Amino acid sequence: ALLYHEYLFEFQRAYQARRSQVGIKPADLSRKGDLAECAVTAGEYDEALRLASAILDEKAANLEQRFVARIVSTMVLLARHEHGSAQLEVGRLISDYRATRADWDRTWMFAGSRRYVSQSPDFAAIDRELLDLMFTAMEQNRPKSDDAVNEIEKLVTSNRFRDLR
Repeated sequence: ALLYHEYLFEFQRAYQARRSQVGIKPADLSRKGDLAECAVTAGEYDEALRLASAILDEKAANLEQRFVARIVSTMVLLARHEHGSAQLEVGRLISDYRATRADWDRTWMFAGSRRYVSQSPDFAAIDRELLDLMFTAMEQNRPKSDDAVNEIEKLVTSNRFRDLR
């Protein structure tokens, strides 16, 4: 599934492969996060949002899983042009990020999501800009991720973003 999603950009095949993997280990939160991301890029927005919400409700979810779930939720909300709700979700991500003093292992790749966002008509230019910053923040170690989070905050509080609500 990783090959299909992150390198070949065959989003439907990646989605089907991830669904099979989650079926084998339904309690695995990392696999659910992978499936949620694949669901977005396959256009399965309702399922992506459901999976992301389930991860966020799970007390056992680690930082990376929670951050990815927030990004998936934000992607869906932006694709649906629900910018007010997306702004709240981004605020939660920023708050969670800033409450986290330690760095964490960054193993997530967003090449497939970046590609999807860049090509999907569901996203406006400002959505693409915001999501690219979010992907960067989750892929980079501190202090680079701190810089990206500061840029995210500036963007979602700017008049450009507020005018979309």
